[in-house]
Amino acid sequence: MNLTSKIALLALVLQCFSCSHPAPKKNLSFLDSLKGDTALTERQLRRHTILPPDYYRNTSHYTGDTIYHPGSKQPVAIIACDYHGVCEYSYLLVFDGTTLKNTSFKKVKESCDSDGDQGYIELDFAMINDTLFYTKDIYTRKFDDKPDLDSIVAKHYFKIDKDGKIDSLAGYPLPTGGN
Repeated sequence: MNLTSKIALLALVLQCFSCSHPAPKKNLSFLDSLKGDTALTERQLRRHTILPPDYYRNTSHYTGDTIYHPGSKQPVAIIACDYHGVCEYSYLLVFDGTTLKNTSFKKVKESCDSDGDQGYIELDFAMINDTLFYTKDIYTRKFDDKPDLDSIVAKHYFKIDKDGKIDSLAGYPLPTGGN
């Protein structure tokens, strides 16, 4: 066997070895798994969040949505929950950046099916900076004597404290500028 044949044989053996022995996958943290539209299991939610067990219903599906401030002292994650066409919710979860333990959570988005002749409430949110966010309640009411809907909007501001807990800023001076 000449040198060229030996090299070709060795390349073939190495190719077959790499196919049957793939490189080990990097272990992703729970926060890494929340980037994008990744489905989350009940086991993951129980293990990595402090969401109460009654939040996990047989009819609900959780997915990762967005990570704010990854690599910071208090990364914030948004997870979405779909109750199969009835309601959709999103939760803001604060994590300790060192231990990656979930320290607090808040429902920040809600959208449910509404009847045409009934009023309904939606909830939305916006991050202001790495420690401030607000939720926006949008109550849309329908009047019997008017064909139009009328909406009332209320904003509620929250701060993430140094321990990763979410505190309401009701009764405190509100941030100025921006949203």
